[in-house]
Amino acid sequence: MKTKRRYLLLCSIIVLVNIFQCSARIITSPVYVNSPDSSVHALAITNGVKCKPKMGRSYYWYNMNSILSSDGGFSGRLLHGAYTSYFHNHNLKCQGVFDRGLKQGTWTTWFLNGKVSERTHYSNGVVDGSRELYDSLGHLTMRIYYRNGIRAGKTIIFSQTGADSVIRYKNGVAVKHKTGNDSVMTEKKRRRVKNISVDTCITGSADSVKMNKGKKVTEPKPVKHKTAVEHPMKHQFGEMFRRKKSTQNNKDHE
Repeated sequence: MKTKRRYLLLCSIIVLVNIFQCSARIITSPVYVNSPDSSVHALAITNGVKCKPKMGRSYYWYNMNSILSSDGGFSGRLLHGAYTSYFHNHNLKCQGVFDRGLKQGTWTTWFLNGKVSERTHYSNGVVDGSRELYDSLGHLTMRIYYRNGIRAGKTIIFSQTGADSVIRYKNGVAVKHKTGNDSVMTEKKRRRVKNISVDTCITGSADSVKMNKGKKVTEPKPVKHKTAVEHPMKHQFGEMFRRKKSTQNNKDHE
């Protein structure tokens, strides 16, 4: 009797789990939106899946033959799954994936000529990772790094001449800028560098620049040149020699 009850209880649990999974499963249907300059193929949720919008996230939904978006809310069928848009010449315009109305993973956009315009990585509707920007010729012009929607780390501006610029960000604020081999110090670093002395009195130019962090810089001490000092006995012997020579000359004249 107990074994039969346990079996019935186990069967009931399995049925309830299957019902819950079926109700939580997302069902989508394709939607098509056409405009004068582009067309869109996407998937939109058809069953009532619960979704609590969050502020700071852009939600995309389908309503009345249009795809709309707003921050922290929606009023229609959320997009879910693959999204692709095309130019009027059938070239790709934008491609990515939605997860309950939020952009997810890598999204790519193109120029009308087929060259990549932008490649950005999203996580739950916000930029998280790298964003790469290209020009109409397909050259990479900028690479920006984000963390949870805020600039963080390096932002690299690429140059065709090879003199790339690097800007470092912390919490969305630029803290350091470097161009090629030249770097610009931050304000905090400038305050640590004190007492810059330029030795122009001796050399006549500003070529000799001395920088010392946190220490007082003093002018170099003049070099003392040692001069030979004559021994006092040397002077006496010289005087005696001159007197003797003078006496000898007088005797010769006599």
